Amino acid sequence: MPFPVADVRNVAARLPGRASTKAVALVAHYDTVLHAPGAADAGSAVAALLETLRALRAGPPLRNDVVFVFTDAEELGMVGAEAFVAESARRPGSAWS
Repeated sequence: MPFPVADVRNVAARLPGRASTKAVALVAHYDTVLHAPGAADAGSAVAALLETLRALRAGPPLRNDVVFVFTDAEELGMVGAEAFVAESARRPGSAWS
């Protein structure tokens, strides 16, 4: 069984809530398959998350934190998502915890 390896460059941002008990994560990937334009692959999901962040910032603060995660290396087998979860578990106070 192949073991996917990649130089992963995830992007994460946290929108703080006013009295957060736990964070909610919204996730999209921004990579595409090699030699493809990729504009329709997850471009719409990335745009939707960015617009959601814009709209939430324009309104009143939510109760809980919202974490926006844009993962890399999804096309290689969810490598970026796995790296994000693993890194967050190792580092308390990271973007997710």
